[in-house]
Amino acid sequence: MPRALEVMATPDDPSIFSINHHNLQLRLRVLLSNVASASGVSQPPGPSKEYSDGPERLIIQKQWHESLSKWWEMNQDKIKFEDPWAKFLDEQKVD
Repeated sequence: MPRALEVMATPDDPSIFSINHHNLQLRLRVLLSNVASASGVSQPPGPSKEYSDGPERLIIQKQWHESLSKWWEMNQDKIKFEDPWAKFLDEQKVD
């Protein structure tokens, strides 16, 4: 997980070339939120400011990465990785 959290250390570039980076960040946020909920631990922290520009953007992103890393360290022993949608999708016969 520490390696996966590295994607949060840098802000995505507003250009079209960073869409994959941004999507990976969004998917990681969903994954962390789902496992937190399933494991009964607090939700992972979000960024202090969702939208910012210039040098502030990099500072906010680094602070967020640090807070996510601390959250992971505090909760990693309690986390159970499971898909909260798996049972529902199995019932619906959806992969």
